Amino acid sequence: MTTMQVQLPDDVAETIRREGMLTPAGLADLLREALRMRAFERISAFASETSALGIPEMNEAEIAAEIAASRRESGS
Repeated sequence: MTTMQVQLPDDVAETIRREGMLTPAGLADLLREALRMRAFERISAFASETSALGIPEMNEAEIAAEIAASRRESGS
């Protein structure tokens, strides 16, 4: 477990607090979601590049299905 101190603008902190996310679990969820979105953006950028090669783009659900299938095949 890692401990960290974060400084946030008051308005951001208040919004997060009202949403019930200004807790260790809530902040962990926010960070996980940010990481997931960043990974999706990277994959989407790669998909756009491959589209130029004639390979069709995939949406988030299709990518998630491919990842799940790959994990099943590898036993992960």
